[in-house]
Amino acid sequence: DELTLRGREADPPKLFFGGGYGRTHGLFGEVRYASRNFRGRGETLSANLQAGSDLTQAQLGYTVPWLLDRRQSLGGELFVREETLDAGGGESLMRDLSGGRLTWGRRLGLFQTLTLGYTYQDALDSRSRLSGSGDAVRQSLDREVSSLKLGYLLDRVDSRFQPTRGLRLSGSLESAGGALGGDARYLRSRAAFDLFRPLGGRQPRFILGFNLQGGAIRALAGTELSFSDRFFRGGDGSVRGFEALGIHPRDESGAAVSSRPASSSTWRSTRSCGWSSLPMPATSGPKASRST
Repeated sequence: DELTLRGREADPPKLFFGGGYGRTHGLFGEVRYASRNFRGRGETLSANLQAGSDLTQAQLGYTVPWLLDRRQSLGGELFVREETLDAGGGESLMRDLSGGRLTWGRRLGLFQTLTLGYTYQDALDSRSRLSGSGDAVRQSLDREVSSLKLGYLLDRVDSRFQPTRGLRLSGSLESAGGALGGDARYLRSRAAFDLFRPLGGRQPRFILGFNLQGGAIRALAGTELSFSDRFFRGGDGSVRGFEALGIHPRDESGAAVSSRPASSSTWRSTRSCGWSSLPMPATSGPKASRST
């Protein structure tokens, strides 16, 4: 005997059109396609094209969420990105990227995930600024970056977009160069912790949120870091009260540090109540730009 069931797909493919304006990248337009059940097999296909005054990028990704019918996933991504950033003080940072990424993930229970990803990218990093005499100075670094990253995530918040309770803990360790090849050689670590608590009974009017982020990077085998390898903070969604990307390592002249074999690190702590962030003192490097 055969049993035939007729159903309707709950999450059909979606096509999005949009645009907007941001302080970091200016005006932009965007087209996105997403299918969470590609070819009816529960696999994810995504494509994104964004074009703007300071950012142009394209991305194509494919993910198998249940590889070999086990609690593990495998995903691949191809990307192209051209970006221009204003670092303050008349200095601009430019980066052109193209490459791919392969990521394997393993779910550890209901709330924990372990990931291992390999990334290869061709990167052209440039920066331009005015010298003391008023002349334009431009520096460029063209290199290949091959890296392997191990990541961990513990996610127990009740909502991805507007959490009201729970905690989220994540960390990663990334190694570039060496046996992996490429021109860059560094070791980079990141960690983040988020905690949310409702205030005011069963239907709280206020949400108390605490966020802590940290990162460190060190060049290996006598190599030097590019300015794009370092950490930038400031602006909306980061440390308020500072200009966008205004917190970063700087040299004695106030310019963004471009190449120095010493380590670079940044830490950020933010407390929020009612979805309004309250800035806490934070600096990275000998000089920070602050807006009023």
